[in-house]
Amino acid sequence: MDYEREPIPQSLRTAVYERDKYRCRYCGATDKKLCLDHVYPVSRGGETTFANLVTACVPCNSRKHDRVGIWPKPADYIEIKKAVIGLQKETDEVLFSQDIFILTQMHKIRDAEGQFGFWDIGRIALRYGIDIFEVCQFIDSQINPRPTIRQRIERTGLEQFFEGTRLHDAQCKMPILDKE
Repeated sequence: MDYEREPIPQSLRTAVYERDKYRCRYCGATDKKLCLDHVYPVSRGGETTFANLVTACVPCNSRKHDRVGIWPKPADYIEIKKAVIGLQKETDEVLFSQDIFILTQMHKIRDAEGQFGFWDIGRIALRYGIDIFEVCQFIDSQINPRPTIRQRIERTGLEQFFEGTRLHDAQCKMPILDKE
């Protein structure tokens, strides 16, 4: 271990748990043991800040480990999805299918920018907290005639891919990523 993990102050822990409503930001669970997760891992230079911490259940935190590119869902997405599931269980898959959501975002980007390209895949993943490889799987299975998007991102390397994504977003007519 080349880094030193600083203890998370209790006030920061409480603030993150309250912001996330004591719900895992990866799967939405409230009935599992919860902990805090560094979205950008400390082992890769991430800091212990309010913006870089999210509530995670122990299984999700263990699965993520110290990987980069697995992003938490926005808290309001989980709230909306849970409310709709309670009201319309039978239509949940149609209304809130991640594939439909990804396709909708692809069309929005294409309409705003005039095209949808390689870096826009990262823009969707970063902006909406979707695992980059889930976006790739959808594109490769539904749109791309040959499954190459995931391979291209893996060859580029995740850190370089997301760096290129941020540079691309800054040059777009309608940037969608938060400025760091």
